[in-house]
Amino acid sequence: MTLARGRILLALLLGVGAAWSVKQYVMPEYDTCSVCHGRRVVSCGAPGCDQGFVPCDGPCLKRSTPGWMHMKVAGHSPSALWKRFDNDDGTWVAWTQAHIGEVIEKVDGRWVNKGKCPMCRGRGAKPCPRCHGQSACNRCAGTGQVRRWFF
Repeated sequence: MTLARGRILLALLLGVGAAWSVKQYVMPEYDTCSVCHGRRVVSCGAPGCDQGFVPCDGPCLKRSTPGWMHMKVAGHSPSALWKRFDNDDGTWVAWTQAHIGEVIEKVDGRWVNKGKCPMCRGRGAKPCPRCHGQSACNRCAGTGQVRRWFF
């Protein structure tokens, strides 16, 4: 009786192992690449290149623009960063970093949002002139995902 139970248990374990092995090949699971963070490209090493993009040199708001500060604004997170613009009449307006890549321009003494930057199309960055955003990540082979093995 014990020998039969042992054979049944062994057969069961082999069956589960085989099913797990087949699942790994038939239905693999993937994680976001830890090197490129799912963007599929990496820096080519050129000055300022960050995953194939360099900061826009157009007239738009950028993270590198000086003067970002925290402000208490109803309906917004206290951790949000704001850029304040003073109008000629003594009033002021501010935009968050959610508006990076948008052109803020003074019109008739008042600052207004003119929309997306024509140079970077609202990204706040443009393709790197050296790699043109085509430097594929070696870890994930440019797919943005790495296969999860076993667990």
